[in-house]
Amino acid sequence: MTQSKFRLTRRAATDLRDIYDLSVERWGVKTARSYIDKLYAAMRSLKAKDDRAKQRKERSIPFSMIPVEKHFIVYEIIDKTPLVITILHQRRNIETIIRNFTPEVLAEIEALRDKGL
Repeated sequence: MTQSKFRLTRRAATDLRDIYDLSVERWGVKTARSYIDKLYAAMRSLKAKDDRAKQRKERSIPFSMIPVEKHFIVYEIIDKTPLVITILHQRRNIETIIRNFTPEVLAEIEALRDKGL
């Protein structure tokens, strides 16, 4: 079975590390690894048209997001490849966080769009 490819922004990579570290602290290594495995499985399954995805095309930064356990994977498809922008807990105000992205995060996303991943 071939696994789908995806890309992570630096922010998404940091999110994964933070989720893992917090999970280890609260629930232990085994549970943390299992949770991260679920997030990676979901990222490998991302596609342009997905019934699980909530589309946010009308926002200042258009994006899609899918729920995975207690988190949302926020992404967009660039040249058929999913770009995971960030991974945020369900309780967070995702649209406000995205609206307040730093210039560095926005520049990275734009550069990846321009390069076509």
